Amino acid sequence: MPDQPITERDASGFELTLWSAAARIAGASLWTLSRIGGPALLAWVFIVFDPPAGPALPVIAFVAALVSLVLAGRLLREAQRGVGRVEGDALRIEARGHSLVLPLAALADLRPWRIPLPLAGITLVAREAARAPAARLGLEDPDPLLRALAAAGVRSAEEVARDPAVAHARALARWRRGLRVRPAWLRAAFRYLAWALIPTCAFVYTHQSIAFGGVWGEWQLYGARSWAITLVRFWLACVVLAAVYGGACRALASLACWLATRVAPSHAARARRVAERGDTLLYYAGVPALTALRYLP
Repeated sequence: MPDQPITERDASGFELTLWSAAARIAGASLWTLSRIGGPALLAWVFIVFDPPAGPALPVIAFVAALVSLVLAGRLLREAQRGVGRVEGDALRIEARGHSLVLPLAALADLRPWRIPLPLAGITLVAREAARAPAARLGLEDPDPLLRALAAAGVRSAEEVARDPAVAHARALARWRRGLRVRPAWLRAAFRYLAWALIPTCAFVYTHQSIAFGGVWGEWQLYGARSWAITLVRFWLACVVLAAVYGGACRALASLACWLATRVAPSHAARARRVAERGDTLLYYAGVPALTALRYLP
């Protein structure tokens, strides 16, 4: 059951992404490549080039390709972004380059996306007599749409609100709204750029001590520029490894949360809290632990 009754119409509208079938397939493919396939291949390529000596040119090129996939997915999503609202007895959707008006009486079914790729969503299926195409709506939070439809008399909205896929999307949206550190790039900067300094300092200290007899040995022999280049190379290497490891932790937590919600939709919020805290513990404790493992005999 949702945490609050779906009875009040949201007059201000709700944000959505209007996907065609082809665009959704492309978006899901880009998401999968950038979040799962890309990092897995990156880990393999990076290990081949012997970390943590520093990313070689092939690794840098691979990182650039991975970033390009992420940006392509974001641009595709932005191209489909729009706003929907219930006006009278019709649902009006205004997206970039698209306008859709679907009479509520023509709605035959609401189908939540079982697999939330490239994000969560609901497909609005029209009756055959209406001859209207199915509307695939990507929704970070389905509640505004369901509230508007329920307030307009669409009976199936209440039932769909209890669906596991909707419960999962709702729990994720509410968790994100409750985060204290915003925006997302700031959290990512601390998680990867700053936290990677832990293994960086350990590896730089070890490298300098072995190669130059002390932590400032390279500085004294070749100058500050040479020492700084070595530090940056190690740091970039550790950032890449931290990103791969962090992505794996994130994927594991998301999968566990999705499976738990499928089993017990009423506990979606609790499953999200446990998954997020597990991801935090696994990552922030795992980075120094894995660093320490490098020094075990």
